[in-house]
Amino acid sequence: MAVVTRFVNTASSSGGDGTTNNTTGATRAYVSLSAAEAAEQTNLVTDGDNIIFLCTGSSADTTATTFAGWTTGSANDIVVKPNTADESTTGIYDTGKYRLETSGTYENNIAMSSGGQWLTVQGIQSSVTGANSHCIHVVGSSGQGSKTFIVYCILHGDSDST
Repeated sequence: MAVVTRFVNTASSSGGDGTTNNTTGATRAYVSLSAAEAAEQTNLVTDGDNIIFLCTGSSADTTATTFAGWTTGSANDIVVKPNTADESTTGIYDTGKYRLETSGTYENNIAMSSGGQWLTVQGIQSSVTGANSHCIHVVGSSGQGSKTFIVYCILHGDSDST
């Protein structure tokens, strides 16, 4: 079983394959978690892999992400977490570290569609300011035996969002 690591860096530009945290060149990091999710969708069970998205950047990632189209399992899951330099050690929202920030109505910064998916979101900062918006949203049934873990995240919203 292989662990596939892909990088997201808000200082990067579109067109990289996410295999490094560089911000230039063909192997540069994805510019957003959404771009990484869309490019990497696969059947992790058949591939025999797990995938980890390591996120970094001092600019906000302003594109909402929905995890859909994946096939996962208890031994073949998706993990989203900050790269080491962007881990919050204070537990306080930090605009100098990687964060998802959206302001549209009905936005879901990180969403998981219905279906049997295994997803862990660990230590990500997420902020929404639009009406009826969510920092992290699990849509529908996650399927028998599947799990969604939200661990050590910092969630920030206004009175019209959660």
